[in-house]
Amino acid sequence: MAEFLFFDVGGTLLHFSPSHAAAVGEALRDLGLDAPQELAADAVRSARRALGGRPDPVDLEANREWWMDLFGRIAGGFGCDPEGAVRDELYARHRAGDWLLPAGDTVATLECLASRGHRMAVISNWDDTLTTILERRGLIRYFEFIVCSAEVGAAKPGLPIFQAALDRAGVPAAGAVHVGDEFIADVTGARGAGIRPVLIGDRSPVPDGDPVETIAHLAELAVLLTVAG
Repeated sequence: MAEFLFFDVGGTLLHFSPSHAAAVGEALRDLGLDAPQELAADAVRSARRALGGRPDPVDLEANREWWMDLFGRIAGGFGCDPEGAVRDELYARHRAGDWLLPAGDTVATLECLASRGHRMAVISNWDDTLTTILERRGLIRYFEFIVCSAEVGAAKPGLPIFQAALDRAGVPAAGAVHVGDEFIADVTGARGAGIRPVLIGDRSPVPDGDPVETIAHLAELAVLLTVAG
């Protein structure tokens, strides 16, 4: 039977284009603000440092508050009301997935894997917008189901979200692969569930000597599965 392939989304299937800071800067300029790219990037970094942490992947209200606070700080950095229309518009664009696009090889790779008979699904730390964004970007058709942290009440790297995906797939852990871009959430989490992990990209540091399989781009996955399957 073909291996069941699980995919992370952010940094794996969808990416900020060309970066989150650049996308926010473009949005600020669309809204009529004098926000040169470098200043916009500084504003985003400053807001993230001040806020700290990450948005809650399970509690939707806490998630909303984190993002609203972030965008409010960014708006305030350009002289706007931190609780006003600019903040709200940035949040709306974030919710819509305006800034997220598939990499150039994403669709071709998913087509290739589907043609080989691989069953596929998503395991992602995300809020309640995930299915809508995947539909908008034309990716939803490749997946049997979506396991989202906000919907199952559990997040990576914890075992429950991976077990929920295995239960829905109806396959043993040994027959599954999980592809993601974060070592702790994706590699450690998958290993804890007995799933074979594949790490994509180079933004997540790997402990020295760790034997995790890595790929630079999604297109390399089909080759990896053929060679090392």
